[in-house]
Amino acid sequence: LKSKMIDRTAEFHSAVKVFQRTTPDSDQTDFSVSSEGTRSKSKFWNAALAISLGFKGTEKLIVQLEKLVQRTGTHNDPTEEISEVASYFKKDLDDLTAEIKGLENIAAQSTARGSQRFRHYTFVVEVLKSLAQEHTKKFQTALEKRTLVMKEQNKRHKLYSHSKRPPRVNLDSPLFSIPPPSSQKSVTSSQKSATSGGEGQRASNKGPTILKAASPPVSTGGFLPSSDAGASTGGGGGLRQRAPRGGGG
Repeated sequence: LKSKMIDRTAEFHSAVKVFQRTTPDSDQTDFSVSSEGTRSKSKFWNAALAISLGFKGTEKLIVQLEKLVQRTGTHNDPTEEISEVASYFKKDLDDLTAEIKGLENIAAQSTARGSQRFRHYTFVVEVLKSLAQEHTKKFQTALEKRTLVMKEQNKRHKLYSHSKRPPRVNLDSPLFSIPPPSSQKSVTSSQKSATSGGEGQRASNKGPTILKAASPPVSTGGFLPSSDAGASTGGGGGLRQRAPRGGGG
């Protein structure tokens, strides 16, 4: 028996065309959704990577600050350098804090809350926030250490600096003070009493003074000493009797 073969190729093509018109392109839709998720995922990780690199920069500033705060000496004062590093650190940390806030918004918009991807994004954001707090604490600790170093330096400067010692002689004061008039009188009277007392003491040390009375005139009884009596009598040195007046011889 001869079998009859019917060509239904045209019907097949028409059925395929009808199916294409009534069925959405699921493969194309899945690809577009997947590509959109990939773009949001890459955006999140690129932002997170940039923030982590920014924290490496702030960490270098902290290390530089810790070296500066240990420096002492008046000729090697690091105050200006410390201020410059502090300014850079504050600016960078403010920028990183704003970027972390933006990263948190990307995580909320890219996936549904409660999903595994959202929980992972949230964990990354929390790690970056804790890193920012850690760097801030290290920076504040370095500044506090600088305060202690300055206090210790000032203490040593006061102990060992000759310029801080008070002069032994006050150059602003007179060489001697002039007492008031009342005190001058008392000083003069005390000096006089001391002088008189000293003289009396010296006199008492010499002993009693013997006063000699004037001798009365000696009556010679008619005899006069002769200066040349010795010569006339041969050196007898005696007295010669005067001859009475009106005598016979």
